[in-house]
Amino acid sequence: SAGGKSVNKEGRYHCMVVSVKKEKEKELEKARTTVKDGQCPHMSPPSVKIVFQVLAGDHEDQNDLMVYHQMYLWKWDAETAQFRLRTGKELKMHLQVCRGLGLCSQADVDAGVFAINFKNAVHKTCVLEVRKDKFEKSDGSEGSSYKIPFGNVWQPDDEAVSDVPK
Repeated sequence: SAGGKSVNKEGRYHCMVVSVKKEKEKELEKARTTVKDGQCPHMSPPSVKIVFQVLAGDHEDQNDLMVYHQMYLWKWDAETAQFRLRTGKELKMHLQVCRGLGLCSQADVDAGVFAINFKNAVHKTCVLEVRKDKFEKSDGSEGSSYKIPFGNVWQPDDEAVSDVPK
């Protein structure tokens, strides 16, 4: 399991995947008081956590820092009272990350039939974009973190990111 200080500047970075971990659903410390559509009131959904290490990018002082990305591939199905794998458009952002990591091709996505082994992502390189995201903490105060917006991940040789230092 990789850990380390997280990036703290917006930008585009050439990164390497240092770890991938599937996290099982977890019981929440207390039940949610407000349950949104698609949320289980007592559990957090299973996810895939990918940790990227910055190799180079827009800001040299971000080299060797980490980008943490959580992919929620499952969602709560109230009818069956269990988590189910997302399908169709629900996977669009996740598929962008997988294409950027070279885990699937556009042809695979267009065909709609493919299998992804996230463990194959370890040691792969990619270019990703990081933006500052503000959120409300549980105590009501405002916090911020740096996240990958809409799965903005590209293969290093993609023309769209040719200007990013590698």
